Amino acid sequence: MEDFSETKIISALTSVLQFLDRVKPLIDSHMVLFFTEQYWSTLVPEAIRREFERVGMEGFAPVLWDGGGRREELPQDCRSLAEFLRDAREMYAGSLGDVVLTNRQLKERLRGGERHGGLPSGQCMSRKKHHEVGVMAEVAAALAAASGASHVVDVGGGKGYLGSALALLHGLPVLGVDSSRGNTSSAARHSHKLQKAWRGASSTRNEERENATAAGGRYKVVTMFMDRDTRPSQLVQEHWGGAGDCRVCLVGLHACGDLSPACLGAFVADGRAAALCLVGCCYNLLGEAGLPVSRRGPRLGRNARMLAAQACHRVADTRQLAVDSLFYRALLEVLLVESCGRDARWGHVGRIAAKCGSFREYVHKATEKLGLSVQVSESRIESLYAQYLPQKDQLQAFFSLRVALAPVVETALLLDRLLYLHEQGFHKSCLVQLFDPVVSPRCYGIVSVKS
Repeated sequence: MEDFSETKIISALTSVLQFLDRVKPLIDSHMVLFFTEQYWSTLVPEAIRREFERVGMEGFAPVLWDGGGRREELPQDCRSLAEFLRDAREMYAGSLGDVVLTNRQLKERLRGGERHGGLPSGQCMSRKKHHEVGVMAEVAAALAAASGASHVVDVGGGKGYLGSALALLHGLPVLGVDSSRGNTSSAARHSHKLQKAWRGASSTRNEERENATAAGGRYKVVTMFMDRDTRPSQLVQEHWGGAGDCRVCLVGLHACGDLSPACLGAFVADGRAAALCLVGCCYNLLGEAGLPVSRRGPRLGRNARMLAAQACHRVADTRQLAVDSLFYRALLEVLLVESCGRDARWGHVGRIAAKCGSFREYVHKATEKLGLSVQVSESRIESLYAQYLPQKDQLQAFFSLRVALAPVVETALLLDRLLYLHEQGFHKSCLVQLFDPVVSPRCYGIVSVKS
């Protein structure tokens, strides 16, 4: 795989950060405070507010779902909204062709990755997991072949779906690493189920049936917490005797929070780590050590990192954005501020809105969960609901604007991690769109092959 331009990565990251600086109040906001902080009038651009007043949510929705359209076809009645969305989409990772590859482009550059048949369908995995594991296993096998890796270390291996697929379909020795003993204990059971399903699916193909039978010996698991000081090649040597000259392909499918930057650090420091394929998630769980990792990376607040986890493409595909729980919680905040004052602090309400048939029921359950003794009459609850109900569409439009910015925040995080690898001298590193973003919202992987 040829080198990628560090200059282009820096240029892309600079453009993304400049855009995020323009919309910083939006990405740093919290939906709970929508009413109490008057976000509609203070954070939404005036031109977009005026358009909303003219066309309402019904006029806004088609533009939101289409993402603004092409530059030459901007709708006149929502032109400011369309321009906002168009500018945001230009900062999405999928628009950065110089540093982001498609899955097919990656395969062409690796010049390998013989397909060994697809994953067996059935009850082993959900549709989403089946899609992710099938794609990731094929890419990881191609990376192992291109880099000369003898073993795979599956970080955050969970229940063992990816590791089992690599051992089963591609004949690779795999070590699954997970900090949860419950996950590693169940990984062997899931591996057995996948072997059984594959044997049944390939009952007429003797070679593949034999491969499925032997896969159990190629997949091992270990319960441990991985950090930057972990050496994947040492783990392989510990679990495969005589593997002193091993080369490792490090993979992580949705490595949560700080596990992603830990994997990057371990990959850089381990001289026998030959290749990397890493898909991160749970950006809101990143600690100080996990952001930024490059010298030019962003320092993003927790609200912005939580926003990055929104499934923007799925929302656009389904054309549905549930806001009832957001409306209830923002309205509850008005009551709490009235009763307890702005300086009071309370905990998280959690996901109780779906269990409530009315706002009145929501208030009672929420205050009970928060342990608050709030004296508010039933008539006040009803009058508050009636007062703010006409503004529910504004809340939905505001949340839609924020969701449209989610892929931009994620792009900044991804480019930060990619630039870190280039700063360490690993120039055969790029971003790849591995998955369908509607099926799997965290669809981009960081891929690297050491020279």
